[in-house]
Amino acid sequence: MTLIKLRMANEKGDETGTVFINPDQIVSVAVFEGTTTIQTADGKPHWVKNTPDEVATLVKASRD
Repeated sequence: MTLIKLRMANEKGDETGTVFINPDQIVSVAVFEGTTTIQTADGKPHWVKNTPDEVATLVKASRD
């Protein structure tokens, strides 16, 4: 299992640390009020500071 490392944020957009996510579990990626929201298969939203393009690049690189 490959994990990608992202810059975790709170709902306000403040950076709060690091989160590791299994890219195979990502259901959707959306931008909301300055943060990127990643919805995973377990139904949990994860707010990150990475842009959707950065997330897509990391997911693609994890599959190469």
